[in-house]
Amino acid sequence: MIKLTLRLVLVISLLLFILGTSVASLVWAALLHTQLKDMRANIEGDPEKRAVDECMRDFENLPPTNSVYQDNLGKCISKLDSNEPLQRLPYIRPTVDERRCDPANLCTSDDPKSCPDKGKFGGFNYEPGEVTKCYNLMDRAKAALNTQTRADLLDIVDSQCLGSTRWDEYHHKVQLKYCMWKHKQSGICTNAARTRCPQDDSCCPAAQNVAVSTPSGKPLRRNKYVCQKSPLVGLYCQHEEFTVPVSSGNASLCTAVTCPTFAWCRDFADIPGLCLGDACENYTRSLALSVVFIALASCGVICDLIDVAILATCPASAKRKTYINLVSAGLKISGFLVCLSGGIQDFTDAAFANKCFNAKGSKLIDNTRTSVANFLASAALTGIGSFGLAPMSMRWGGILVGLPYARVRYG
Repeated sequence: MIKLTLRLVLVISLLLFILGTSVASLVWAALLHTQLKDMRANIEGDPEKRAVDECMRDFENLPPTNSVYQDNLGKCISKLDSNEPLQRLPYIRPTVDERRCDPANLCTSDDPKSCPDKGKFGGFNYEPGEVTKCYNLMDRAKAALNTQTRADLLDIVDSQCLGSTRWDEYHHKVQLKYCMWKHKQSGICTNAARTRCPQDDSCCPAAQNVAVSTPSGKPLRRNKYVCQKSPLVGLYCQHEEFTVPVSSGNASLCTAVTCPTFAWCRDFADIPGLCLGDACENYTRSLALSVVFIALASCGVICDLIDVAILATCPASAKRKTYINLVSAGLKISGFLVCLSGGIQDFTDAAFANKCFNAKGSKLIDNTRTSVANFLASAALTGIGSFGLAPMSMRWGGILVGLPYARVRYG
């Protein structure tokens, strides 16, 4: 009876340990996936502007000079510096409109068929879509030398491209209106539309500030990115901290020649959107593998819960319990091996070594490395535990729970 009790305590303790480490591996896998996604959270568009626009949604119909509008705008802007995700900034990133104002990104399959371009640009069958036609019309208006011709073209632009309900039936209607407005005013900042950086740095994220001076006396928030041009990828934005020391104690913005980490960071940023560099490919593969980790860890947890249910309700089902233990162990060890051989450790180590983010962004990379190590440890422990529990289930199954029996001799 004592041996039976000890065996039962051993099995239950091991099962609880397995279940705990199995849940831990699932938590680390989910956290790893989230951290990998956060690496690119602030790399496209203008994150600060999006955050302020979302915060000011209830006041967007008020004029900018309205006191209520100004007060709430100040409150929204004051939240930006305490928003940690917005402080994780990459050193190299696409311009604010890249992959956001291109016709291919603005048109979806649910939009009218005339929205996207047809064929390849410059090809025999190429036909510009509605977005490109509007862009071209605006370009013609800006290039017109005759004042009357320019005025006539701008009237057409207003009626065909900037009407209040022009893009209401389109999926990206808000983005379409923004891109049309910006292209008319100063031109969209994409490598397809520009060959040089504008003098006002409007191609890069701008620090959000209150337009009208307020009595608070707070200093203006400073822009952190400057527009740069590369012969390989075209226009891009570079963080002011991505510098290399030069003579006289000054610093100069990094280039592919002066900074050994520049090329890796540029490939990770993937300015053309083609993901041709090793850094981008490794990131994409790591993000996909993190989903596999979540799936395998989830299946492992389900198997462990089934194992607990069998022990509680059908203690005599030794074979069934053994099979569940083996399947659970196989899933967990598979997750461990895929993580170990998939290159995700190498990618996170390379991302940390190349220092492609500011201080808070680098902290995120370091936390991601920790998540990889913790997932490997928890997956290995829970997998070994399930393998160790399988022979116990086979040998002791059916006699762990229940009353002891006595032999009866007849006659």
